[in-house]
Amino acid sequence: KYASTVSILLEPKRPGGLSDDGQFANLQVDSTKIGTVASIIESSTLLSRVVQSENLADDPDFSSPMPSVLDSGCLMLRKWLPFPVCELPAPEPNTREAREARALYRLQHAVSTTRVNFTYVINVQVVAPKPNDAQRLATAVAEAYLDDQFETRQEAAVRDTTWLAAQLAEMRTELISSEEKVEALRRQYGLTETAQGPNSTTDRQVITELTGQMVTAESAVAAAQAKYQQVQRIRKGNGDLGSLPEAATSMTIQQLRMQQTEVDRRIADLAARYTANYP
Repeated sequence: KYASTVSILLEPKRPGGLSDDGQFANLQVDSTKIGTVASIIESSTLLSRVVQSENLADDPDFSSPMPSVLDSGCLMLRKWLPFPVCELPAPEPNTREAREARALYRLQHAVSTTRVNFTYVINVQVVAPKPNDAQRLATAVAEAYLDDQFETRQEAAVRDTTWLAAQLAEMRTELISSEEKVEALRRQYGLTETAQGPNSTTDRQVITELTGQMVTAESAVAAAQAKYQQVQRIRKGNGDLGSLPEAATSMTIQQLRMQQTEVDRRIADLAARYTANYP
């Protein structure tokens, strides 16, 4: 017989473990996952798809009757002895279902899976009487597994989408009901709509304006506190308050500085004219 092997690379999703040794915990999770994958590949559900897709019910190597050891011995004795020593078994049914069942049984015993060291690779091996059949069936088993995983994920996505659509419909119904209740209250208490939209009342608009004014006032207070702290730092450091930006741009401060300069100039002239030797 001939053996053919196909390798499947699994998606390495490694959730964090609960133990202190995260690597050991992940190894345990990975081993469990790979064991599950191997069980799926060798399951009768998946291999039945291979039997049907590869038409093994019409392949004599897989679907022919399987005589037991006793039946084979009985046939040998009846062949070599001149008198019957045992009764021949009843022939197995040759229906499509019976041939598929025999093909599935043989395929299950011909398929084996092994993990490549500690990697995420699984080798799928199929043994068959012919080399081409072994290669063909190994590929078919791998493709059947991939198709099964794709269909599983697709079904999960459909379930999630259906659930999400139901939740959105429920939320939409609740929103419509809430809007109707708000509208009823507005009519009951005579609340008028404003230019800001159908969901904005006069009180709400006043609150919005007051909130904006409060934010502006808080900003002005913060700016004044910053200026006050700056002045205090300059005074404690014996600095020049005239260096402040506000003082540099103030017209009053500029005029006072010009007058101080003129006074200083006149004092200097007088000091030069009326010295200590002045009569």
